[in-house]
Amino acid sequence: MPILRMKKFTLIGLISEKKKLFTALSRTKKVHLINMDEIEDTTKKFDVEKTDILIKKMSQIDGVIRFLKDAMDVKQAYVRSQGDKKAKFAIKTGGRKAEVSYAKFDEISEKEIDIFDNAVYIAEKYQHRITEIDGEISKFRQESESLEIYKNLDIAFFDVKNTAHTASLLGIVQNFKRKDFEKLVVDYPETQFAYIGEKGTDVAIMAITLKETEEEIREALQKWNFSQCGYDFNVTATEMIRHHRGKIERLNKEKEDILFNKCQELTDYLPELKLLYDYYSVALQLNESNLNVCETSKVFLMQGWVAEEDVETIKKTVEKNTSVCSQEYVDPTDDEKPPTVIETNKIFQPFNSIIEMYSLPDYREASPNVFVAVFYWLFMGIMMGDVGYGVVMMLVAALFVKFIKPEGGMKNLVLIIGYSGVSTVIWGILFGGWFAISFPEDSIFSPVLLSPLTNPLGMIELCLILGTLHIISAMIMRAINLIRQKHYLDAVLDSFVWIIFDIGLILAIIGGFAALTGSAQDLSMFTNIGLIMMVAALAVVLLTAGRKKKGLGKITGGLGGVWGVIGLVSDILSYLRLFGLGLTTGVIGMVFNTLAGLLLGSPYFFLLGVVVLLFGHGLNLAINLLGAYVHDARLQHIEFFGKFYTGDGLRFSPLAGNTKYTKLLND
Repeated sequence: MPILRMKKFTLIGLISEKKKLFTALSRTKKVHLINMDEIEDTTKKFDVEKTDILIKKMSQIDGVIRFLKDAMDVKQAYVRSQGDKKAKFAIKTGGRKAEVSYAKFDEISEKEIDIFDNAVYIAEKYQHRITEIDGEISKFRQESESLEIYKNLDIAFFDVKNTAHTASLLGIVQNFKRKDFEKLVVDYPETQFAYIGEKGTDVAIMAITLKETEEEIREALQKWNFSQCGYDFNVTATEMIRHHRGKIERLNKEKEDILFNKCQELTDYLPELKLLYDYYSVALQLNESNLNVCETSKVFLMQGWVAEEDVETIKKTVEKNTSVCSQEYVDPTDDEKPPTVIETNKIFQPFNSIIEMYSLPDYREASPNVFVAVFYWLFMGIMMGDVGYGVVMMLVAALFVKFIKPEGGMKNLVLIIGYSGVSTVIWGILFGGWFAISFPEDSIFSPVLLSPLTNPLGMIELCLILGTLHIISAMIMRAINLIRQKHYLDAVLDSFVWIIFDIGLILAIIGGFAALTGSAQDLSMFTNIGLIMMVAALAVVLLTAGRKKKGLGKITGGLGGVWGVIGLVSDILSYLRLFGLGLTTGVIGMVFNTLAGLLLGSPYFFLLGVVVLLFGHGLNLAINLLGAYVHDARLQHIEFFGKFYTGDGLRFSPLAGNTKYTKLLND
């Protein structure tokens, strides 16, 4: 598919009409602004205060949405834990965007005050209160834990105090043993000691002694790092723990009421919250676009890119939204770099994501979309190679698209898997792969082409031929790019000569494998023709690869060009991974079939056999699908792109075109 031709536009209009025009242009989603250098006697005005306000409001709304989502997640988990397994309270913040017209989008600004007063500020109040509750609960729990060691003290802490003649010491000693306590009792008979309780290595004790011996007792206890109790409650430890538990219970009920009931009421505002967030996001992008525009006190100047086919649409938009505006649309110059937009249809479009994972093609390159789509589709099918797996891939993809309705990169991934399911079915029929079941040779399920398991040489031959064809397609792309640059001789000597070599290599592979396998057909003619083509191509490479160098460089350049055969052969051998992954898929499937077969034969283990069968094939499909996706992408990015692709394209970024929750539709 071709890359869309772009036009560079220049608009000069009145400052008073700039905002209206920017808004209208953003809604076409067809304009990519250029960051202009500042021109003499002009300025770039950027409203910092407005940006700060918009960012703050977006942050507030985003925080509220996350808070409500977390609240509903907690509620759903709680309700389901109580037995209602079908309860649905969770909020989805991703997935398919809500489709909204621009008329409704504009109306949301009128509800801004109402949304903040009745949703944002209230949710923030709830959020603040929950933070307070969590802090209080943590405080009461910690204090309750520290009081546990004093549970056996049957008097209030307030009553543990000195009298006119006695001193009372209550506290905790560390690493204190019962024998240590008994020794204290013996060593200080005039002092009454009480063993209160213990927690881990800490022990709570109480000592009542005469005031004259208080310091002596305190010093004796210091050997165990005595820490005096700081509580002075007018109740016992048990009563205070009971009080704290009651307080925690009431706080939890308050928190539960906020999360389960009050937040539930606020979820009615979620659609408007999301819409208002995107309204601010678009406003922020429009405000930031001022950095791309030069202006004086009266007029503004802006430049950007628009697809040639959309020029008339932009002209009409400008005329409709301005009273006076100068418009100019010109072709890009050689030193300018327009953004890249790949024109594609619905079938090939998902495979653009494979290209974009690497990088976009340069504006002046030919798009490799068709070659990438066709070969990626073919290779994925070979690596999976099973009719059953292909059907599952198609069904899962179809159900995912119908019910989940993914968008963006996820949608492309699902469609690639679905399309590749068709290729997997085709190759599965050719390879005789039906959930890795072994059928008799005369069965209708037998391989139509070959079996990777019983005919590995045939499979290797197929992979090498397909790999060489893939390399040929890369050379074709290279020739197209050179011809576009008017380097016609380079296209012939650096591309078409190697295409002749690759075709010769295919013929040699066909003839060579026929001789190796003892085929009844005499294909030696293929080998001879292939070798002649290869030698002739290499001779041309030897004589011409160093043509742009001088002196001895012409010879070394020619030798270096011929040495490139090593790299080419190495690249082609990389396609044997198709055989490796295809064989792995079938063998692992057969292993699970064998294990399940042993269990299915017994009435006692029949259900276990079914589980092994379903789980095994599900695991095999998932793991090998991941492997096929990664290795297929590697073949495209390294072996294919490495022959011609610069990948230096600039992504087309429409003016104020990013929204998080909504898909904006023109009325």
